[in-house]
Amino acid sequence: MEYLDKTGLQYYNSKINAKINNINNKLYSTIANQYLNETTGSMELWSKDLNTITTSGFYNAMTCKNAPYNYAVLIVIGYYLEGYCMQIIGDVTSGNLKVRVQNNYTWSSWRNLLT
Repeated sequence: MEYLDKTGLQYYNSKINAKINNINNKLYSTIANQYLNETTGSMELWSKDLNTITTSGFYNAMTCKNAPYNYAVLIVIGYYLEGYCMQIIGDVTSGNLKVRVQNNYTWSSWRNLLT
């Protein structure tokens, strides 16, 4: 059985470290852009683009791009395949609800659930 020489091991180690760093950078940027509201238990989204919020969870969405309301609560339900999810948004001032889905990375328009 052949073993990798030192140069081969260093090459594969550098490739693995690059992938780990890429994952960490994505995770850290997500955490840096959102923070948990300890009162509501929801992640805070201030002026974020809702098209980029695809991780399952509960969010407070204030003045966000691609949102039908300026002050809202957002529920995101992710699917096991990337590029597919559902967003349900509620206006905290009127109680209106809307829903949209991401299908193969393409967002549908917002549809009324409750007005």
